[in-house]
Amino acid sequence: MAHAKLSPSAAVRWMTCPGSVHVIDARGIVSKGGAAANKGTAIHTMCELALTKSFDCNQYVDTTLEGVKIDEEMAALGQVYVDYIKAAAGDKYFEQKVSVEHILDNCWGTADCVICNNDHLIVIDLKTGRKHVEVTDNKQLLIYALGAHKKYDWIYGFNKVTMVISQPPLDYLGTWTIDVNELLAFGDDLLAAKKRIDTEPDTFVMTEKGCEWCPAKFICPEHIAIANEAAATEFANDKAIDVDDLAYWLEKLPALKNFILSIEDQAYTRLVSGSTINNYKLGTQSKRRNWGDEKALLKFVNQTGLQSAFLKEVLISPAQADKLKLDPKLQDQLNLFVEYTEAKAPVVRQKSSSAADDFK
Repeated sequence: MAHAKLSPSAAVRWMTCPGSVHVIDARGIVSKGGAAANKGTAIHTMCELALTKSFDCNQYVDTTLEGVKIDEEMAALGQVYVDYIKAAAGDKYFEQKVSVEHILDNCWGTADCVICNNDHLIVIDLKTGRKHVEVTDNKQLLIYALGAHKKYDWIYGFNKVTMVISQPPLDYLGTWTIDVNELLAFGDDLLAAKKRIDTEPDTFVMTEKGCEWCPAKFICPEHIAIANEAAATEFANDKAIDVDDLAYWLEKLPALKNFILSIEDQAYTRLVSGSTINNYKLGTQSKRRNWGDEKALLKFVNQTGLQSAFLKEVLISPAQADKLKLDPKLQDQLNLFVEYTEAKAPVVRQKSSSAADDFK
């Protein structure tokens, strides 16, 4: 499947870091999708089929889509999104290609669902990962909405726009509604980004969200500079570390972690493809054993009388119990059995008190 050079899903990166666009293009760097991405693609395809054919997702269990076998969990996640779309009012358009190339060249993508309800434009994006995706000020959705506005406004005459993130694995349904003029004003932000891309090819800007999925981290000059600085920094064991030093490096940790993972990923990719790296090689690959066809296995277990040895009753977790949506009185009684243990508190960044602090 072809992808736009300025992909909406990567807008949080290229709208802040113009240099990344040029280095990715010059090096021909391609983002790789892993198992999670392949699973997500399969769920998206399943949902599109379910919606266009008016089926339920469970009808696709054990069906292979996009090279991935649909299981019951995937079907259940997809059904949450499908039910939401089916219940919504308006004219519905699934998997719509939308473009903002009237503002920015090479910027287009596919919106999971566009709903036009009289003067109300609704753009929904299905997320299947377990890392929360916030809907407010979501650049990817803003681009989709701007493209959908260009495509359908001449028919409906929109006055307001609602963007929706449906993230079933986290039970998250986020909505953000803005005036259509606010959406059109976002076009100015895209023009400003285009100007920086055209005029600042050597400017690299590190941001936590922008750098997280950047495929060029391993050659990013800003990441390399921070890594060199970290390598040259010594924290003496015999004296207390200055709190200002701690604050400085805590700020840099996300970038350093991403850089390290990017280097490891690049090394693995090169070695697997047959390239050599001085003093490094691939170690022995471990093998994990898993059951293949579980339905066939269960049939075998039942036929051979091994149920008591193979099938164990296991209590579900409190979090899984919450999803059962029990009667409130019964839930209160169940809560009496819950015990809490304290995990190590994470170190998190304090929210700033003003916009000036954020800018600083």
